[in-house]
Amino acid sequence: MVITICNYDDYQFDVEESNPQPNQLINQQSTSNQPKLNKDNKEIKEVGLAEGKIPPPAKLKRHSKLESAPAEGTAEFDALRSRFITYAAKNNLAARTAADEFEGFLSHHRAKGNLFADWDAAGQYWVRNTLKFAAQRSGHQPGRRPDL
Repeated sequence: MVITICNYDDYQFDVEESNPQPNQLINQQSTSNQPKLNKDNKEIKEVGLAEGKIPPPAKLKRHSKLESAPAEGTAEFDALRSRFITYAAKNNLAARTAADEFEGFLSHHRAKGNLFADWDAAGQYWVRNTLKFAAQRSGHQPGRRPDL
């Protein structure tokens, strides 16, 4: 790990200015006596990346396009509804419940004015929560053995 300190000298004070008694010993090394750090880490990092020794930094995914919910009656709306219900069916959610949850999903996010870069992912999250909350209401927790 490499830590780069910017404007280090701007935030350091001179030992002689802060200590008016020149003969008094200081129990601390001045910054000029400290080991020198490599200020040009870019070259070292590039060599390490090229040799595969240093993993490349993770890039942050930026939302390039945030969209509101598609309008009812459009092809986008029908496609989103179809993908939502298909995903719900794969997760054993009844067709009628899936249709009701889709309506609840869109109503909720339209009322809040939520924007998503990926409405399919938001819908899948809604379905997973629906299943989780249904299991909690029934008193069954997925992955847990019943008490004997």
